[in-house]
Amino acid sequence: MLNSNNHMAFAESLCLFKENQENWYFGFDQQDIKDLDIQYNQFKELKGGLCICTTIDMGAIGSFSSASLSSIMKYVEENHYIINGEVRGVIIGRGYEAGKFSRVMEIQIPVEQ
Repeated sequence: MLNSNNHMAFAESLCLFKENQENWYFGFDQQDIKDLDIQYNQFKELKGGLCICTTIDMGAIGSFSSASLSSIMKYVEENHYIINGEVRGVIIGRGYEAGKFSRVMEIQIPVEQ
C-alpha cells in the first residue's frame, strides 16, 4: 500500500535502540490516533524536541543491527552532544533498485539544546 493512490499509510516501522538491542514498534502520530479513533492496549509516547538526524542503508534483510549506529554514536560523542531521549529509527523507504531490495532508515537522536 506504500505510494498507493487508494490508501494512505499512517503507521511507521519504528525501532527504539537501547544498548545493543533493537525493539520494533508501529509508530503513529498522536493526531492520527485521535482522528482515526485507533484503540490500543499499550503505548509509549516519544517526546518531540531537538534531534540529530541522518539516514542509513539498512543492508540486506536480516543484516541490520544496532551496531550499524556505531559511527553515528561516535559523531555524537566527539561533538559533545548530550542524548536526552531514546535513540530511534524510522524506515522511510524500501523497494527494489536494479533488482536489489533495499531499505533506508532515518536515525533520530534526541539531544539537549
